[in-house]
Amino acid sequence: MWNRIFKPVWGAKEGGRRLWLWIFIFLTLELLLIRWLQELQRQRSETVSRRKTEIQIAKEPLPIPEEKAPLQIAKKPSPEPTREKAAIVKAKRASPKAVDFRRIDGIGPKVNQLLHEAGIRTYEQLADSSEEKLRAILGEANLYMINPESWPEQAREVAGREGKD
Repeated sequence: MWNRIFKPVWGAKEGGRRLWLWIFIFLTLELLLIRWLQELQRQRSETVSRRKTEIQIAKEPLPIPEEKAPLQIAKKPSPEPTREKAAIVKAKRASPKAVDFRRIDGIGPKVNQLLHEAGIRTYEQLADSSEEKLRAILGEANLYMINPESWPEQAREVAGREGKD
């Protein structure tokens, strides 16, 4: 069996040429393999030498920074309070204690806070508010998906229940 496979290589005149061709191909592949292994070894040695230099750098003492004077933050001059802001501040101070609107369906902590900041602090004020005003308050906070349509009715019911208690 082996004789049939290799007979052309060592048997005929042309076989000698084929043998030299195979030897040439083998030696070329061997040289390429040796070059590739040398390149791998060189790359590994470079990474080891880099690590050594990084370790040496890490062992060096750090330079001591110069002490500088602490930074002084300049205060911005406060703007003069306008009449509108003063009226809002007075209204907030004069308004009754704010109630928790979370008893109403659709009002959570965020909306509760928005209503208080808008000056709606009691159930009566919420019941007297129009749907458009409530939608404007929600729109300023980009809460367009909340529907305040039933809030005034619910506020009247809660205010009526609290009035009876």
